[in-house]
Amino acid sequence: MPTLDWLNKKETVKTADKIPYKLLNIKPELSCGEQNGNMIIKGDNLEALKTLLPYYKGQVKCIYIDPPYNTGSAFEHYDDNLEHSTWLSDNHDFIIVYAKNKNLWEPNLLPRSDTMNARYKNIDNDPRGLWKPGGFSVKTYTKEYDYSITTPTGRIVYPPSGSCWQNKIGKYRTEAYVKAYRDLFVSLSQNIETKSESSFLFKFGQEYQPLSIYEGTTKFNKHLYEHIGAMNKEEENCAAVIDSLEEVKYWARNIERSNYSFFLPTSTDRFYPDFIALLTDGKILAVEYKGGHLLSTDDTKEKENIGRLWQEKSGGKCLFMLSSKENLERQIIDKIKEE
Repeated sequence: MPTLDWLNKKETVKTADKIPYKLLNIKPELSCGEQNGNMIIKGDNLEALKTLLPYYKGQVKCIYIDPPYNTGSAFEHYDDNLEHSTWLSDNHDFIIVYAKNKNLWEPNLLPRSDTMNARYKNIDNDPRGLWKPGGFSVKTYTKEYDYSITTPTGRIVYPPSGSCWQNKIGKYRTEAYVKAYRDLFVSLSQNIETKSESSFLFKFGQEYQPLSIYEGTTKFNKHLYEHIGAMNKEEENCAAVIDSLEEVKYWARNIERSNYSFFLPTSTDRFYPDFIALLTDGKILAVEYKGGHLLSTDDTKEKENIGRLWQEKSGGKCLFMLSSKENLERQIIDKIKEE
């Protein structure tokens, strides 16, 4: 049978043996409902456990106990000088409750007081009724989410002491950053230029090391390198079309985050089109393949806009296309012949 073991276990057991048994003093005025065995015990953790031992010895499979408080010892993220009820309300955002049968369990709600109701208002005439603003901080501390925020008026605010921002603050910040980037990108598009030089050159002998190799059965004749980066079935079909066209001199399966990869900047990262082809007329064709379910996403729209702008500013040297499964060959041929 598995047993629990921990540092200084022998000394701990000896200390527990020395603790005397104490009687439970029931407080009727603080109790609720019938006496059914459920208890909230106020007191020292070890003394409480020792008191429960005669009643539950050999019956408990597992017990979860928070670290001991009010011991005079220092804990990194908690105040060690609190009443247990205060500690419970101040250091937990949620309390997990277990029931033998969740379908039979019903909360025994306390009546709302005028003080509670006074916290709720409807200053914007929301049709759903009264509401109150929710805080953006949590008490479960994570260093990653402890940072300053500058308000529209220039005021700098921090999360309350001992807490941090909720994860959704980072989500909102990212969304705002993306929107600002896209708006700025569009407004300044007339001043953007495409450089003709690139680290992605169609020359043999360059480093090409995909993390995984294509292991399919399709034979490709125009891939620039001996090995081909891994592709799913739809990408394989797209590559086969590119390989078959007489207008294509060479092509390469673009790989991400290599010194010789081709990329375009996005609001949050870099965008690596799936295929790069050198055409017989000297133009560069960048092809991004997307499954039908991804064509309408914000991420795809941003990539398409950036690719089109790259083509527009290239002075006729570059072509970009977002391809999909439907009429794939026709899409690519039309793009190559585009004036």
